[in-house]
Amino acid sequence: GEVFPLGAAVRAHLGGEDLEAALVQRLDGEERLAADLARYLRGEGEIAGGMERLSIGLVRLIRALAGEAPLVLTIEDLHFAGEATRTVVPMLARGLVESRLLLCLSARPLEDDDPLLDVLRLEEARRLELQGLSSSARMAILHDALGTGDRHPAQIAELARKSDGNPYFLLELASACREPDSAPGSDTADTSVPTTLTTMLKRRIAALTDDDRELLEAAACCGYVFDPELLAEASGRGLITILKRLGRMERRGGLVVTAGDAYRFHHHLLQEVLYDALHPRLRKAHHASIGGVLFDRVGGEEDVDPGLAAQLCLHLFRGGRARDATPYLFLAEGWYRTRCEYAAGLALLELALEEEEALPATERAWTLYQAGSASIVAGDIGAAETYLLRACGLAEELGLDELQARALRSLASAKISRREHDEGRSLAQAAIDAARRAGDPTTEAHAWLALAQDAVFREDAEGARRACAAAAAVAGGLDDVELAASVALHTARAARLAGDLDTAAREAARSASMVRACGDRGRVLQAMEVEGSVAYAAGRFADALSITDRLIEL
Repeated sequence: GEVFPLGAAVRAHLGGEDLEAALVQRLDGEERLAADLARYLRGEGEIAGGMERLSIGLVRLIRALAGEAPLVLTIEDLHFAGEATRTVVPMLARGLVESRLLLCLSARPLEDDDPLLDVLRLEEARRLELQGLSSSARMAILHDALGTGDRHPAQIAELARKSDGNPYFLLELASACREPDSAPGSDTADTSVPTTLTTMLKRRIAALTDDDRELLEAAACCGYVFDPELLAEASGRGLITILKRLGRMERRGGLVVTAGDAYRFHHHLLQEVLYDALHPRLRKAHHASIGGVLFDRVGGEEDVDPGLAAQLCLHLFRGGRARDATPYLFLAEGWYRTRCEYAAGLALLELALEEEEALPATERAWTLYQAGSASIVAGDIGAAETYLLRACGLAEELGLDELQARALRSLASAKISRREHDEGRSLAQAAIDAARRAGDPTTEAHAWLALAQDAVFREDAEGARRACAAAAAVAGGLDDVELAASVALHTARAARLAGDLDTAAREAARSASMVRACGDRGRVLQAMEVEGSVAYAAGRFADALSITDRLIEL
């Protein structure tokens, strides 16, 4: 029969004492009850007299232990418990109300008729809904687990996102990231699901019926958050049937949870494990069906909501309908960029680049440029250089001067981020010349800002100031809020380097104000980072700490 989990805890609490003798002492000399209870706690058989006698024995034992010293009894994961445990735990709770005992029970959401819920009917019971770890707590744990190192923030953020605030998942992901192939110093590191978590999640999936598992597989192709109506249309099932089955799975296993009118998987990793286990052809078929439904909804219109464009592109590319997806590509990538979801935007661009025939030469050149720029932000400088060099070559071949200037400027930024100063400055100057030939003052201004960043890295305050002044002169006649915000941000960095903290604070605040109006969270973070460092340098430590806390949350 089921071995009650309390057995190991009681034996550990009693330490080296002889179990049966210890029980006789605490059960007022009742040797037969002590012998039966000892066998049960060792997992050697059922107790004579059934659950009622077992409960009486346990209540008396734990009451005696609590009389010796205040006691905390914790029983976790009761959603996995068998019938015996579900029957005994409420009896224990009722019988120990007046003891010096804190009884802590944990479980996922339970069915309404579960006996365990009888505990909550006690006046002394308190129910706490446990939420996942906050963003700041996740980041703190990851930094403790991985060390400061030189891992790119995008990698740390991806680990934090995948954990969904689950401490065990977070530590397992961090542990896998410490493997030799994921060592600090590389541009990328492994953020795939560790074997320990894959095995655990597959056990939960295996407990599903075939119909429920197939439904969740289709949902996994929709994404972490999915629309039941879209799932119903794409899978050819009735909406009411799907809603009933999702509701049942939410109540019984917690595999999915409601998210407004939609549903989401309980964990990002669960969706990833389901998705990765699908046969590639079945994945492709699901994506084609989902993409087809979305494509029919927009009716071929190209002026669509950017979020819908992102979904449309993802499913159409993965479903083998690249030509239908191409018109929405840059709108979708821009949507990911404004949300700071750089890895997702880059993945979409890479899907497009895999389709040789779907992208005409000019669109391919621009896609290479966008992929290079996204790779810089994602921290994969090696990939960025590869994409941008290809973009430069194709732009020169096609006579796309504006694109060549932009690609040279991004390539300069990539080199400068690697502290390859001489080559970076040379490329930035080439970008300035190309931008002037193309009549593209925006790219010229950004190239000057790349030179300003290079000067900051080299701690050349005067060089940074001159480069920022040149960028400001070019940008002054343009009605471009994002560019003006970038100029203000770099000016703040140059002023901070020169020790002019008043100017640095003013320009950083101005930059943050402008980019907030644009809804670009990535640039808001950059401006806030400068604000925080300026506050610290000025001795305003409370302000610096407040800004840092807001940064972590964002």
